[in-house]
Amino acid sequence: MARESGGLIWMNGKFVPFEDAKIHVLSHVVHYGSSVFEGIRAYATPGGTAVFRLDRHVQRMLDSCKIARLPIPYGYDELMDAIRDTVRKNGGDACYIRPVVYRGFKTLGVNPTGVPIDVAIAVLNWGKYLGKDALDHGISARVSSWNRQAPNTFPAMAKTGANYMNSQLIKLEAVADGYEEGIALDVFGYLAEGSGENIFLVRGETLHTPTIANAILPGVTRDCVMTLGREMGLEVREEQIPREMLYISDEVFFTGTAAEITPITKVDRIPVGQGTVGPITRKLQKALAGSSRWRRAEKSSARRRRRGSQAPHDNRIRRRRRDAARGVASVRRPGDRTCDPRGSLSPTEHARAHSLRKLRERGGARSHGLAAHQQVRGRLPGAALLRRVRTRGRGGVARDRAREGALRRGARQCPAARRSPGEPGRVPRAHAPRSHPSRD
Repeated sequence: MARESGGLIWMNGKFVPFEDAKIHVLSHVVHYGSSVFEGIRAYATPGGTAVFRLDRHVQRMLDSCKIARLPIPYGYDELMDAIRDTVRKNGGDACYIRPVVYRGFKTLGVNPTGVPIDVAIAVLNWGKYLGKDALDHGISARVSSWNRQAPNTFPAMAKTGANYMNSQLIKLEAVADGYEEGIALDVFGYLAEGSGENIFLVRGETLHTPTIANAILPGVTRDCVMTLGREMGLEVREEQIPREMLYISDEVFFTGTAAEITPITKVDRIPVGQGTVGPITRKLQKALAGSSRWRRAEKSSARRRRRGSQAPHDNRIRRRRRDAARGVASVRRPGDRTCDPRGSLSPTEHARAHSLRKLRERGGARSHGLAAHQQVRGRLPGAALLRRVRTRGRGGVARDRAREGALRRGARQCPAARRSPGEPGRVPRAHAPRSHPSRD
């Protein structure tokens, strides 16, 4: 549970003391739920405090404001800087960050036209969302009697305050019945999500999760877990999942910024798998925590210190020379000097280089019917050759190359005589039309 703390709260571009961060009781947001918010975590790492996927959270908040018709007065870069400044002003330690955009006070009424838009950013001390032992031992959950909203009623893709009335009902029902959390279905009876978390099911080597069409919030941690699952070699499926899949899965877990990866060991008092935290859930927890990545970063920085400050630059030079020797287009990587974050090649050039690499991996032009002397040696086939292979086919390109070779050989054996301007050219004997006595 979040605990109140002192410090400063960012409100409309200014820092105010925690006790003075107040709004009017007649503010539009109090009566009509007209707000958009985010939940963001900052973690302590060996390199200092790091905010988890801040860019994705800020972009989702802007997307939610667009859906909810909340014209936020601050842009992406301003919000990024404001969140970082708020963390620094409050000590720069690990924390939970809550930015919120809401309609303030002007007049009452459903129509919000002309009501000012306010923005606030607070920092809280938030421990384990679903309990102190939830990450280690798992929790129990029940399928809620409350469904998620129907399509085209409330915007499920927007993280709005109004949507969380449904979440409150799901949570209150679960706690009243002795569970830690509830699992909501959509209006068609398929799995949706928890009251404030996305859900994953593991069966065999496959990771299942509901689709965005199942009235879920596109979670930032959900996206991260899907990426980590693929990197671990798991098959990841976004699909409609029936309720009974909960009872026959090997593992089930929640994901969210506050919940992180929380195992579910019982659903409706039925044990999930063996009734304990499963191995895939454990691996994903460790991968998300990133402890191994931080240790690798420390070792890498230590190696660079031993080699000297120029070592990374020297490595990049060696890498580019190696790529040039192989005939591979060298793309600048993050950390390179004068590095464009999107790389040094345009999307079209990337696609062309990929096609040429694939052609080379298949044996170059040889697999397309060209003889060895007709291939490009020591480097990738040119783009022109690739286009000809696609348009003319194997046989067509081989015949074209054969004709071109014959013409070149004939021109070398019988060079055309020089002639003055206006003099008709002489046809080499090798290319002169054959005469026949019957046709004279």
